[in-house]
Amino acid sequence: MMRKIIFLSLILIFLPVTNGFSQTLKVGTGEFSPTIGSNLKYGGYASHMLRLAFESQGITLDIEYVPWKRALIGTKNGDYDLTYYWYCSEDRRIDFYCGDALVESKMYFFHLKTTSFDWKTYADLSPYFIGFTSSYHYSKELMEMIAAGEVNSFESAKDIHNFNMLLAKRIDIFPMTELEGLYLISKSLLAEQAEQITFHPKTLLNTTGHVMFPKNAEGSLKWMAIYNKGLSEIKAQGILEEYKIKMINGWYEQ
Repeated sequence: MMRKIIFLSLILIFLPVTNGFSQTLKVGTGEFSPTIGSNLKYGGYASHMLRLAFESQGITLDIEYVPWKRALIGTKNGDYDLTYYWYCSEDRRIDFYCGDALVESKMYFFHLKTTSFDWKTYADLSPYFIGFTSSYHYSKELMEMIAAGEVNSFESAKDIHNFNMLLAKRIDIFPMTELEGLYLISKSLLAEQAEQITFHPKTLLNTTGHVMFPKNAEGSLKWMAIYNKGLSEIKAQGILEEYKIKMINGWYEQ
């Protein structure tokens, strides 16, 4: 009897302590306030919704905030189990499985109010100097024009660098999603600088941001299915829309 008690005690000692979650996944991402940010409540809206989707299925996340390029390459190389959120372009689908859309947004060309800018077709962009941010995807047509040298362009590492380039008149236009662009302008620029910038009403891209899983990792299809199920459940409960409204009202900054 004593041997049985000792044996059971040893099992209890070495059993892992859990909090109801069956596994932890490692995640790599950049920062894109107010949807993703290490200084935001719950890491921002997208981080919060991603956690809730996985936690609803018994999975917890260890999120690491790194430069976007490092997050993408690191996930491809197996440093992370997944990365978010990305536009699922054809070239990214070569190396990654794309989960269901975590966010939806519209992209516009930002410019100075003093810049006489209008466009209806891509051909109308040729006279303008375009700034863009590395590792981002804009639209297939624009990326092809940039790659072919059909427009003058300048690549920056961060979005704020492009807004500063606009103010310095070193570029003419800069494409960015509306919510994140307006947020960055209001938080990172002086009021008199922010007042100088606007965006063209024509949409460049209706875009969706996805969670991506590396194709060369054995568990990726499993984790994607779990994520999709969790996201569907919290979406059906109205959680995505509820917290999106909170994000717009500044809740994640409180």
